[in-house]
Amino acid sequence: MSESIKLNREEITARHRKQMLLFLGSSAVTLLTARMTQRGIISRRYTPSLFAANHMPPTFNFVKEAVSAVSHASILAISGFTTGIFAVAWVTDVKDLKEFAWMMKRALGGDKREEEQRNAEVSPEIKEIEEALESAFKK
Repeated sequence: MSESIKLNREEITARHRKQMLLFLGSSAVTLLTARMTQRGIISRRYTPSLFAANHMPPTFNFVKEAVSAVSHASILAISGFTTGIFAVAWVTDVKDLKEFAWMMKRALGGDKREEEQRNAEVSPEIKEIEEALESAFKK
């Protein structure tokens, strides 16, 4: 096997390993935050004792409950989104964020629209405005 193929294979293996570790790490964080959210919900559940008045639940702080709910939901949503991004990057063999953005743009048809806008005819008024802005920034 030639040196260039061997080097290329080592680079690809290292990239796949990095992608796998990122995915597994984000999956672990997602599972951890899901467990924290579950514990937070279970700890707030009101279960009266045998002879306690079940028609009068204990008092609680509404602000604390809201902050807790928003923080749990935000952390869980962000970690889940990150896991999804790393999964797509691993499956499609994307090495960085720029390549991921280009791949998504191409998959959703944005590259065709960008090419159309790049090749579109520019009106004289817009050319005049562009020249005025360029001359103002060159000073």
